[in-house]
Parts: sequence; structure tokens; C-alpha cells
Amino acid sequence: MSVKQYLAIANPHASGFRTSVTERAVTTALHAAGGRVSWQTIESLTTLSSTQLAGFDGILVIGGDGTVRSVAEHLLRHHITVPLGIIPAGSANVLATSLRVPTRPNAIGYVTRGNTITIDYARTDSGAIVLVAAAFGFLSNRVIATKKHFKRLFGGAGYLLSILGSPRLPRHAFSFTVDGEEYRVTGHTLFIANAVSIFGIHPRRRHDLTDGIYELVVTTNRSILSLPQLMYNFYFHDQPSKDFFIAHGKRFTIESSDNPHLLLDGEATPYTGTIAMDVVPRGLTIFMP
Repeated sequence: MSVKQYLAIANPHASGFRTSVTERAVTTALHAAGGRVSWQTIESLTTLSSTQLAGFDGILVIGGDGTVRSVAEHLLRHHITVPLGIIPAGSANVLATSLRVPTRPNAIGYVTRGNTITIDYARTDSGAIVLVAAAFGFLSNRVIATKKHFKRLFGGAGYLLSILGSPRLPRHAFSFTVDGEEYRVTGHTLFIANAVSIFGIHPRRRHDLTDGIYELVVTTNRSILSLPQLMYNFYFHDQPSKDFFIAHGKRFTIESSDNPHLLLDGEATPYTGTIAMDVVPRGLTIFMP
């Protein structure tokens, strides 16, 4: 039996990445499971040819949602179909949490069994992909404003501190279409999501990452004090409260000229005020335990 070869791509700036400890744990786990691993950083990804990348049995990503998106975007752009393995090392790790993949680096040996899931992704009109969510408004502004040392000290809780530290909720007029139907809703945040599990919490409502559908949500509550109740309603109620506008679809267009900040999978992204997104069903293969 041939030895399976894996490429590990690490983001050395990820809040949960510890270079020598993580590398040793991953290398040891793969060796024990009959695999071998080579290492690269996210910055060196573009130096590898498509032929080199396609020659691996799997590509392991050590980082947060933004790092996973960057690697996936590169592979999809070059039509490379090698499965991805996720070793969560970011601040929120929403995709890894939603897929319930192990959080410990020394558990990565499961990839050698070859079990996979092929999930949806969305592609914007600029060519960027979205695995987790696109966010506009208050949420995106506060995530962007969260300082790096907060993320390193508190992980995903650093975002919560930034959100709760804001004195008020802004109001934005969001104009958008969902599968061709037009809407105009005023609220503080709009997000279009495929995966929404955070901090180990999974929503009571079913979220299927393989159904070819994304969920658009506008949060319309007016008080910063109501945010904890808002989050509770979203995750623990079958039907979220009146403070949510929710629609499901495969194609979205959004206009928000008064809000310049766009977040794609946790990363700030240039935005001109209009964006279109199309869901690509079951387009990305990921290792599962």
C-alpha cells in the first residue's frame, strides 16, 4: 500500500496557531495513521504549481475561516479537486464548528480514512468565494474593528467584546434580491450564510451545507441591550423572533451605499456598494471524521 502524501498549509498569524507544537502534533498524527506531510505557509501557496498541488492526497489548512477560504479559492480557481482537511486555529472557526471536525491538531489522522463531504460555496461577481458568510453593516464593522491582540487573547470572544462595547446600533437601508424577488429592509446587519455555528453552539434550526441554499438574514432590533436575547432566539428557537428578516435562495444581489464594509468569511473585502452572489452546489470536498 502506498503512503498517502498531504500538504499542510499554515497561517502563522492565526490566533490559535503555535508553530512547533502544531507542526509536531500534525506530523506525528499523520505518521501514526500511515501518512506523510509536507509544510508550507499560506503566503507561499501561489508558488506551488497546479501539478504539484494536484499530486497530494489531501491539503490540510491550519488557520481560521479566512485562511480556509483563501486556500479553497486558489484550488477552485485552478480547477484542483484535492480534498481539504481543516485544523481550526482561527478566532471563530465557524466552518469547522459547523462541520463538527476535531479541534485538536493531533486528531487529524482521520483524513487517511478518506471520508469526505462535498459542501456548497457561493461565488461573487468579482470571483471571490464564500464558504461561511458574507456580512454587511454593524456586525462586519465590529469584526473589522476588533484588534488583533484581542483576538489572540480571547479568540472568538474578542469579537463579542467589540460588539458589546459599541454604544449603539446603526440603521442601514438594505436593498437586495433573493432569486430575483426584490426587498428593502432596514436593520443594523445583513448576512448571507451557509454555516452559522459558533463557540461550539449549533442552531436548533437545521442548516444543511449541501442543499444548494444559503440563508439571508437582516437583524432589525434597535437596542444594543437586546443583542444577547437576539442571539439566543437565533440559535435556540425553531422560528426566530420578529427581530429577524429571513429568506433562502440560490442567487443574491445586495445594494447598501451607506455601508462601505463587507466581510467575507471573517475577512474585510473591498466593496463598491453592490455585490451579487451565486450558490454553487456541492462544489468543495472536505475531509470528515
